[in-house]
Amino acid sequence: MFATLGTIEFDLLTSFSALESRHQSHYVEHGSIGHKPVLQALGSQLDEWKIEIRLHTSYCQPCQQIEQLRDAQREYQVLPLVLGNGRYLGRFVLTCLHVDHQENNADGELLLAMVTLTLRECAGDVIHVSPGEAVCRPIPGQCDDKPTPPPPPTCTRPSAEQACLIRTRDVCAAAHLALCMASAVIELFRCDPRAAQERAPEAICRLAKLIPMLGRSLDCLRALRQRGGEIAAKTDVLIAQLRTLQQQLRELICALGHLGGSTGDATTQLARAEQALLAAQQALAQAEQALNWLIGHLSIRTA
Repeated sequence: MFATLGTIEFDLLTSFSALESRHQSHYVEHGSIGHKPVLQALGSQLDEWKIEIRLHTSYCQPCQQIEQLRDAQREYQVLPLVLGNGRYLGRFVLTCLHVDHQENNADGELLLAMVTLTLRECAGDVIHVSPGEAVCRPIPGQCDDKPTPPPPPTCTRPSAEQACLIRTRDVCAAAHLALCMASAVIELFRCDPRAAQERAPEAICRLAKLIPMLGRSLDCLRALRQRGGEIAAKTDVLIAQLRTLQQQLRELICALGHLGGSTGDATTQLARAEQALLAAQQALAQAEQALNWLIGHLSIRTA
């Protein structure tokens, strides 16, 4: 797997044909009499990524892949971008989707397409502005009062608690990707143990990176306990499941490391890996359930 954008996966043949990033800093220029202007740094601007993908019917369904991307664009989804080596690039929105239909069959079905994505970094939550009420122009002589324009939308940054939950959500997304790779190694071990042993180190490395990431999430989640009530109860559930996930990831790493080794027979090794994988998947599912409740509840309470 080359990379994932949210739940959209890019395999080797459907990987990026070109990958371009843009990173900028914002400066303001102050004029000075008799001297050169002085620059003042204001901060970093949002990162942008431009991705080109080649889609062909010989290894994928171009229309289905394009429709997935269109859904993400239409729904203004904020998606984590993770490379296949586990490197987390951040959370992005799809601002532009350009599709070049290069080959179609006699029935008009798309066979080959070049797709260009433009992703823009999302530092917080996307603010959705609802349209204001329509204002009717008054009839001359009946009313001289001018209609009051609607107030401009305000841009609010997420609180520390919301930012912690957003980071935890991104860690869970990375955990999904790592567990998918571990599952692929286990399935491959059934039919080709040697190939599974070759792919196991990459899966182990990705799983190992999750453990400190989960630890940082656990540290920041403890502050939510001070709110009390249902929030504290759900936070306790989330913390407990994330700790269970950490423990099961360690078990899974150990099990993958022994696949095909001299410790025990192949059936025992496979059963141990499958048991650890299932336990990790269950802990992740329960953690996401509590996490989604907290994200929704805090967004309502702080709106």
